[in-house]
Amino acid sequence: MLVGVGLYVRIRVAETPVFGRAMEEQSAPREPILGVVRRYPKELALTTGTMVVLFGTFYIFSTFAPSYETTQLGLGTSTTLYTTMTAVIFMGLTIPLSAAISDRVGRRNLCLAALFGLWAFPMFWLVDTGNPLLIILSFAVLMLIYGMMSGPVAAFFSELFETRVR
Repeated sequence: MLVGVGLYVRIRVAETPVFGRAMEEQSAPREPILGVVRRYPKELALTTGTMVVLFGTFYIFSTFAPSYETTQLGLGTSTTLYTTMTAVIFMGLTIPLSAAISDRVGRRNLCLAALFGLWAFPMFWLVDTGNPLLIILSFAVLMLIYGMMSGPVAAFFSELFETRVR
């Protein structure tokens, strides 16, 4: 299904005018990956580090947290499932909202506002209470922060590199 959607978008959706002009004016680079590594080392490190943080955060949330809730806090699997599902709903709502907001306030500003590390200790303090409502609150805030960064990150990354190497 997803491959079909991707194929439809690739065939039916036109390239952006900026990309079209760039392709008319110059050819694509011969060695695009090597060119990016040579010409954009800081940008490449920033994008790689950001994705490590995003993926790491999501997988810690989605794998470690349910295990911790059931084994260490003694919560039932259905309670753990509800806390995780509720937080993911917050994430799903936040991603398109933050993408739209980033068009107004700037992608970099919104990405910098999503400081995961500041929430780590309060989140675990709330989780350690064993109270399902506080666990939902802690995970919901984490997923709001995650969504704040996930919404604008693709556009932010593409803006870091010149059109011909995107």
